[in-house]
Amino acid sequence: MTSAGVRLIERPELARDLAALGLPPNEIYLIHSSLRRVGRLANGPAALVDALRDTCGPRSTLVAPAFTADNSTTSRA
Repeated sequence: MTSAGVRLIERPELARDLAALGLPPNEIYLIHSSLRRVGRLANGPAALVDALRDTCGPRSTLVAPAFTADNSTTSRA
């Protein structure tokens, strides 16, 4: 799928890439990434969260830091 000529990454592709990392299921994962570096996602950030759930299993715990613009040196805010 494309949006204005930009290729969008779909959930199944993300899940395949994550599975290739060999993440064992049902573990605790701390996820810290730049969505900009992941690429343009079909369905936005939810696609990444869903792909992580698909890959890591239903009993995994996904933890993500939630920073504000005031404590980020790269924020445009």
